[in-house]
Amino acid sequence: MEKEKKNLLLTFIDLATEQGLLEDGIKAHKKKLFNLMAELEKRYTGDKKIFVQLERAIIDILDLTQYKYFDYGKIANDIDENYTLEYDPFKRLAE
Repeated sequence: MEKEKKNLLLTFIDLATEQGLLEDGIKAHKKKLFNLMAELEKRYTGDKKIFVQLERAIIDILDLTQYKYFDYGKIANDIDENYTLEYDPFKRLAE
């Protein structure tokens, strides 16, 4: 999927979730994570620079995960369309 299409879809999901049109467990956990980090930052008396670095690292990993999801979806779609995967280990064990 092209980068522009990925960005369009991810932005749509973000906005629809913010407006209450979609329920997204990932977005809920992301919000919880940032709320916890904000609470820790309030209580922390040392250099706050670590929180900026931590927030950037969290945002990066979430963004990378979202983009990787599209790549995996593309591969899964290709497998579904072009391969016959009828192997069922449970069926084999029952024979």
